[in-house]
Parts: sequence; C-alpha cells; structure tokens
Amino acid sequence: MTVSEFVDVANQTLEYSFSGVIVEGEVSQFKVSKDKFVFFDLKDEFSCVGCFMMKHQLHLPLENGMRISIKASVKLTQWGKFSLTVISILPLGDGAIKRALMCLRLNLLPKACLTQYINDHYHFRSLKLV
Repeated sequence: MTVSEFVDVANQTLEYSFSGVIVEGEVSQFKVSKDKFVFFDLKDEFSCVGCFMMKHQLHLPLENGMRISIKASVKLTQWGKFSLTVISILPLGDGAIKRALMCLRLNLLPKACLTQYINDHYHFRSLKLV
C-alpha cells in the first residue's frame, strides 16, 4: 500500500466512524489566509487539533481565546496531520446565547444552527425561531 492509498483508507475510516463530530474548545492561532481560507487550533488544557474552513462559512467573528463548539468532519491531510474540517461554529460560555442571537439578527448565523445548538446543549424538546 502506498502512502497516498493509506491516507485515502484512513480518511474513509475516519469519515465512517466520525461523521459530523461536535467538539468544544478554545480558539488559538486564528488566521485567514488569502482572504478565503480560515485556519485555527481548537484546544483544551491537554490537547490541540487544527481546524480548517472556508471564509464564506464563517458566520460569526472568531478571536483567540474564544470558547466555541464546532461541528466538523475529521481528516488526515496529505501531509500526515490530523485536522477538523469545520461545518458550523457556535459560541460557548458567558454571553454565548446573546452573541449568537446578535449574529442571528445581523443575518450572520443561520436560524437552524442556533436552534440545533440550543436543542443539543440545553435539552429543550423543541425550539423554533421565527
């Protein structure tokens, strides 16, 4: 098996086992490259993982030190690095709901994202935003 074949098989396994994982942590090393690629690390007190997304997917302002919850797919890059490809982001911690509502009002955050976040984290039976 070649290295490229191994990376392909590893990614198929990761995609099958970890499709749409939700991970919480603190943003560090946030940067936008070439005005279209967003890179940051998501860390806790013991571990750190690199994250990637396209700038047009970024529906709320991110900054280093911010606590967030992401939905992401897992990938092993061609350079052998483990990475999370971000699907959606929601803020956590003090003022998280207030900040998410502000982004919603400014049309920066889709309603479905906030509804899903509240349902996942606050265990309401159902919530509909109008």
